[in-house]
Amino acid sequence: EPFIDKTNIITIVGDVFDKSTLDKIVNISDSFNVIVSDLSPNITGIWELDSERIYDYNKRVLYYAKKLLNKNGILVMKTFEGRTLNKIISLVKKYFKYVKIYKPKASRKRSAEIYLICYRLERSNRISNKSL
Repeated sequence: EPFIDKTNIITIVGDVFDKSTLDKIVNISDSFNVIVSDLSPNITGIWELDSERIYDYNKRVLYYAKKLLNKNGILVMKTFEGRTLNKIISLVKKYFKYVKIYKPKASRKRSAEIYLICYRLERSNRISNKSL
């Protein structure tokens, strides 16, 4: 459901691999304190493939965070337990001072879904809507 009467929450639906999605975001603002991503590829059931696909999504979300988050910003993003988890954690640790793993109680016990909560962005490639 839409967040009614919440002017500080903005929801954008788009393909993160399409530059026009980043353009839509930057047209709203080029400065954010928090980014929450619940992105997930369509699950195939082929674990190796699903693991690589979520890793690609995670890298893309990190790209957006580096472009849009303010220094000391926070990123929360969905990922999966598995063979690419350590790769994405190593990658986000290059940019964020603290990285924590969180498994929601609402998530099924057998689900590989977890979230990375990344605090205090230290390095970024900030852009502004003037540069697009």
